[in-house]
Amino acid sequence: MTRETSTKVIGLCHGFYGYRTLAEAIGVNPDEVEWEIPGVNHWVYLTQFRHNGQDLYPLVDKWIENEADRYWAEFKGRFSATQLSRAAIDHYRRVGVMPIGDASRTFSEWYYHSDLETKRRWYGQNGGFDSEIGWGQYLEGLEKNIQRIREVTLDETQRVTDVVKPERTREIQVPIIDAIANDKPDIFQVNVPNNGAITGIKDDVVVEGKALVDASGAKLLHVGKLPGKLMHMVIGPRIAKAERELAAFLHGDHDLLVSCLLLDDYRTHSLEQAERYTDAMLALP
Repeated sequence: MTRETSTKVIGLCHGFYGYRTLAEAIGVNPDEVEWEIPGVNHWVYLTQFRHNGQDLYPLVDKWIENEADRYWAEFKGRFSATQLSRAAIDHYRRVGVMPIGDASRTFSEWYYHSDLETKRRWYGQNGGFDSEIGWGQYLEGLEKNIQRIREVTLDETQRVTDVVKPERTREIQVPIIDAIANDKPDIFQVNVPNNGAITGIKDDVVVEGKALVDASGAKLLHVGKLPGKLMHMVIGPRIAKAERELAAFLHGDHDLLVSCLLLDDYRTHSLEQAERYTDAMLALP
């Protein structure tokens, strides 16, 4: 959108709040934590994690050594708990920094997702958010919410605020609107074009990180260089995937669309499947 249109747009994902789960696990008040979680949308990593100036990563490593096995033995696979799943810890050990939020489940290691039994090993009893069970529960929850909204909309005797409480949550859409419309400068985690914030990523690639937001818009705070293993193993491939998919849609390239699916290791099972899916997608109204 930022490349092809003049629309002023900010992307949001609340997955960065996963740092709070991590802080609570190691016994630190999340409200007192200093953090930096840069990356690209849904794929963000905890590059700074401090409390009163003290690096908290040693406490994370201590939790893994002393508490993780007991936690996993009792772990039922709640969506919010994927932050501390076996998969998240395995990924942290190899990349060197902790994946946060959706990054604790959406990174590209196919061996976390090969079948339901494997998913249960890495993500708990229901196989995690992306399993057959997890997606079913998620969609069921969405349908219940939609039904509740429908009922309150059609029933004039009900007050919306009796169903949806007028209480502030940790979602940041309204505070961002307030910061822009009323010029109240504040720091928010957003997705906007890089413009030099993260070294080695093109300016017109949208990245995620903390930004100063006010009436002039959103300007990312400087991050600098990310760890080399993180760039090589995660961020670089993710950006390449986004560029490939964008090019396929901009040019209507059938072969490139099929190629995008073939590179998705744990969802694509054959060339024929990828071709059928692409044909079905392009046949949509």
